[in-house]
Amino acid sequence: MSASNLALADPGMILLETDLQGRLYLLETVPPEFEDSFEASQEAAHPPDWSSLFSAAGLDPARFSPTPPRWTPPSPYDARAAWLGAYPGRPANSLRIEAAAWRGRPSYFRIVGAWTNPATGLEPRPGDLIWAGVFVVTVSGGAMLARRNSRLGRGDRRGAFRLAALVFGNWMLLWLIGSNHLPNIGELQSLLSGIGASLLWAGVLWLLYIALEPYIRSRWPQAIIGWSRMITGRLRDQVVGGEILVGAIAGVAVTVLYECRQLVRAHLGAPPQFMTESSAVDGLRGAAGMWVADLGISMIEALMLLFVIFLFRAIARSEWGAGALYCLLAVAVNNVGLSHAAIGSLFSAAAAVLAFYILIRYGLVAVAVSIFVNTLLSGFPLTLDFSKWYAGQSLLALGTVLALAVFGFREALAGRTVLREEVLAR
Repeated sequence: MSASNLALADPGMILLETDLQGRLYLLETVPPEFEDSFEASQEAAHPPDWSSLFSAAGLDPARFSPTPPRWTPPSPYDARAAWLGAYPGRPANSLRIEAAAWRGRPSYFRIVGAWTNPATGLEPRPGDLIWAGVFVVTVSGGAMLARRNSRLGRGDRRGAFRLAALVFGNWMLLWLIGSNHLPNIGELQSLLSGIGASLLWAGVLWLLYIALEPYIRSRWPQAIIGWSRMITGRLRDQVVGGEILVGAIAGVAVTVLYECRQLVRAHLGAPPQFMTESSAVDGLRGAAGMWVADLGISMIEALMLLFVIFLFRAIARSEWGAGALYCLLAVAVNNVGLSHAAIGSLFSAAAAVLAFYILIRYGLVAVAVSIFVNTLLSGFPLTLDFSKWYAGQSLLALGTVLALAVFGFREALAGRTVLREEVLAR
């Protein structure tokens, strides 16, 4: 069901959150500041159709009983309602549903559970703070190493420039697709902001590459063989193709591990997991923006992962010691502050071990592709039911993963047949 199917209150802006099955969890709309006519502002508001919201959330209105509203919508409204009930098949997970409407059309919908706290909106999760600390340490350490290598005349500057140019182009494309463009002075300000963000991320990756490349090339060369060939444009290289194939398979495996983690946690009574999809209602444009953003994120996270493991290897003085430290970090980032953290830690550790093995056995390209695939499959709502409103986004994500796997498989063969001639002749 699309936002248009919900007959929203003439939204000027939409915030939409769904769970991993694409069911509505949060909807906020901002009506236009100016109404076309006085008659429109004075028209009698007919009773809103709340059933469309329940349908989008996959809930049965008959299983919920009315209750006085308690959560204030962030936008103007002229009707409010609230209900109490539970998720189907999970009577222990009690729910409160809050809704509001403007001019007879739904403008607000929120599922409130025992896990929802009105004070937590501005409080970061402990794992987010750990991740922010990792980012600061990575960039600061990378800057110091890059400065030292530059003074010594070491580092693949041509490769670093190509990588920075690729990242700059990626983020400028994201600005082009994801921003609203208007023929006024605000467009110039938006352009300058887009250029600034693109230069920032291009500079971060340039620093990390200059910082790491000399040390990785001398002590851990297998990790960047495919990467060095890829950034020189040799995408059809056999090594690059093999790493792309391995990365696609590993990304699917990591996604399955995290989905299993969430299913087990949910079975034990943990709250459902949600994802923000405000761009999903923009159709192809929003999906394309998400796709481009995921591509840029995968390159950034891959180089950060390489830097973190390089740092852990220097501390532990062994590859497997570095792997153990990285597993502890991944477990902390993904589970601290969450319910049933012990169970979740097992799946997070398995995913971390797989990522570490892929890096040391195959290389940076495989890791970057696995992160890209995992981000796509985790961030896009997935379905094989083409009647769903998000089926187009699902096809984009699944098609990308399939295309990467087929391309990697084909190039890894380097012109060889899958079956030997003598087998085919039988």
